[in-house]
Amino acid sequence: MLRALRLVEKAIACEKDNPYGYSARGRVYAAMSEKEQARADYDKALELVERKRKHAQGNKRNKLEKLKRNLQNNLRALR
Repeated sequence: MLRALRLVEKAIACEKDNPYGYSARGRVYAAMSEKEQARADYDKALELVERKRKHAQGNKRNKLEKLKRNLQNNLRALR
């Protein structure tokens, strides 16, 4: 798990405004039972999705909508 965490953190460092990186790190934290860190990353990813969704069209918008639903489901699962 620590290797996965390091890889995702490198990806986030390269592209800080990419919601997929925060989503992936949130899943790693969730798998490690680090619920607070997972929740923080899911929340950050949702914030970025909302920002990007306003300007997205077509397939990109659909992908962001799907990511938003997945993030909301992941947040519910942490409760």
